[in-house]
Amino acid sequence: LNAYVGGVADSYHCLGLAADIHVNDDAQARRMFDILKENPYVDKCLFEHKNGTKWLHVQTSLYPRHKYNFNYIP
Repeated sequence: LNAYVGGVADSYHCLGLAADIHVNDDAQARRMFDILKENPYVDKCLFEHKNGTKWLHVQTSLYPRHKYNFNYIP
């Protein structure tokens, strides 16, 4: 599935450490993004959008880097 959707080979999704949360609009995404930024185990949180679809990519780690981007375009 990861290869089918164009994911990278070392995706955190394949390790069970990432999820994509689909959102309805920018306001909903911002509320969730702000909440996730407060979680100490969130390694990366990206608000992604492409072809009218919007989602938050969230990944966790025991050694999080705390990378956040609210306007990431894959």
